[in-house]
This record gives sequence, C-alpha cells and structure tokens, in this order.
Amino acid sequence: MKAAYPNASRDFLRANNPSGLEPQSKSERVKAKKVSKSSLLKESGSYSLSLEREGRKKTVTIKIDYPGSCITVNHYLGRTRTGNLYVKKEAQEWADELTALLIQSPARYLKAPIKVNISGVFKNARQTPDIHNLLKLICDTIQRYTGINDREYKTETEIPVIDKFQQPHLVITIEELSD
Repeated sequence: MKAAYPNASRDFLRANNPSGLEPQSKSERVKAKKVSKSSLLKESGSYSLSLEREGRKKTVTIKIDYPGSCITVNHYLGRTRTGNLYVKKEAQEWADELTALLIQSPARYLKAPIKVNISGVFKNARQTPDIHNLLKLICDTIQRYTGINDREYKTETEIPVIDKFQQPHLVITIEELSD
C-alpha cells in the first residue's frame, strides 16, 4: 500500500530545514515523517476518534471539519487539458486528513461488509451540502485505507443539523455489519 502522505516529509523538511538537505540516516527520515504527519493533524482543526465494541461488532466514529463544497461529488474532480480526470488539491488534502484519522483508528481491522453513516453540523441552510454528494470521496478514502471494496458498503446519511454557533463538521461512523 502506498503511504498516506507521499510528499509530507519532503514538504515538512523544505519548510523546516534551512539548508534544504534531506536527512541522511533512516532514523532521521522516519523521525521527519512522524513529525510531519503529526503537524498535518494539528493543522487540520478538530477531530476525534472513538471505538465501541458491541460483542464482536466494531464501530469507529470520526469527527472532522467540513471544508466546504470542494469535497462534494460535483466539485472534487477536475479535468486536465487532455481530458483526464484528477482530484483537486483541496479535496486531496481533506482526503489525506481523513486518511490520517483512519490511520489512528482501528479501522484497518474492520471486516466486510461495513456500514458508513455520515451526518453533519453546518452554519446555515444555504451552506449545507447534499450529504449524499459527500459519499463518493469519503467511501473512496475509506476503501483506499481499509482495502474493503465500496461495493460491500451500506451507506446511510442523516438529516444535516443547522447550528450557527458550532464549527461546521462531519461525523463519519464506520460499523461492521453482523454476518
């Protein structure tokens, strides 16, 4: 599997190493990679993880900031001049944040089939997205990390909550379904 942050350690080193030289030893590279991942998490805003076990069933809950319409299915993909599709920078950064939270969680050990539930809190009705449009990027990110094909997901969305006093955020719950 590819690293969640292929360029994170390089970017961190460029920003924090005045000489511009990369560390020579393996331990220095590992240390730089760990520091860069933790610094990315601190910049991401609020997040939380919880794990519940009901018998043998596992549930992982992730709370992550909502960055805006850049992660909806209508806006997260772009086209090159040759017509190829690519994931836009803002959407990729948000997906990397979600991947970082998945790395901290025991989501890797979930077994198919799983249920993905998405709910959110938003400032006003005008800025509230259609929650269904967020499923594509979220499910693709979960699939990339867990290795569970999104054909084996049961997805649910809840009615968005409007609260002008809270920071806009999404709550993603991943639950193992019983056999």
